[in-house]
Amino acid sequence: FMYSPVRWQHSLWLLSSLVWLWPSLQNYILFTKLKLSWNEAQHYCRAQYSDLATISDEQDISRINNLAKDWDRAFWIGLYDDVNSWKWSLVGERFYTEVGTDYRKWQEDQPDNAGAVEHCVSMMEDGLWRDNSCTLVKVPLICYRGEL
Repeated sequence: FMYSPVRWQHSLWLLSSLVWLWPSLQNYILFTKLKLSWNEAQHYCRAQYSDLATISDEQDISRINNLAKDWDRAFWIGLYDDVNSWKWSLVGERFYTEVGTDYRKWQEDQPDNAGAVEHCVSMMEDGLWRDNSCTLVKVPLICYRGEL
């Protein structure tokens, strides 16, 4: 059984396309059946993968939106309020683009820290973010998988 040169080239092109796409598809894992607090979600992602999802630019938003395109509820991401500023759970400058740790995509009138208890961030079905209670709210989560 022999491959024709055209079929072999097509197979090679298809394989190289899959290899090129593979890293971007592998970075995020959405868990829709789990409903956890932010702290529980962070613990789960750190134990199983790297951490809760870190979003540093529009490309990350696009990847996550593609992954969650059939999902119509909020899910936890790795942003939290560290007393004086919003920080990402995943540490390490190599995980961020030029925009880096300052990238934000808040819903209108967010963050609002309602009741002075909203210190963790969920991404809504429209791709925008809002702050929530880290312990009282239980929603699905999205983890980041990468080398630490």
